[in-house]
Amino acid sequence: MVHPLYAGSFDPPTRGHIDLCERALELFGSLVIGIGHNPSKQGLFSPEERCDLFREVMGEPEGLQISTFQGLVVDFAKDQGCDTLVRGVRDIRDFSYEWDMAHSNRSLSLTSASGGLETLFLIPSIELSFASSSLIKEIVQNGGDASSWLHPGIEARLSARLNIWRDHHESDPYE
Repeated sequence: MVHPLYAGSFDPPTRGHIDLCERALELFGSLVIGIGHNPSKQGLFSPEERCDLFREVMGEPEGLQISTFQGLVVDFAKDQGCDTLVRGVRDIRDFSYEWDMAHSNRSLSLTSASGGLETLFLIPSIELSFASSSLIKEIVQNGGDASSWLHPGIEARLSARLNIWRDHHESDPYE
């Protein structure tokens, strides 16, 4: 039986991330979402807030676990009893990066008693395939509509976090 892990920073979780989570959960019946904490990176949302954002959108269906972690993904996978990494690949650049990471993670995991960690690539839905968290943050920061790529609750929290003034405000804070 496959025990999958979908790990990433998810700052914030996008419709693309949610799409892959729902599909992996449907394929395998279970999924661990691992939200990595990298102390050398400053995210907009804390790892715990990102867990809450996932729960807000996905609820807590049977078989889904959402956790934070620090350190190597192979160590977290072992701690969670996961044997497969689920990764989204939007384009050839993603594939090149993920190819290297898959080999690195497999190599690192072969040194442990739990055996090798497999990586399964999923292709996102076409309408979600070109948007990244970085691009979406830029769109929202500049007052654009990101509703195609973000759940409304997440878009609202991202807008608030970025201190965005929408058209419904009476004045521009920069005037």
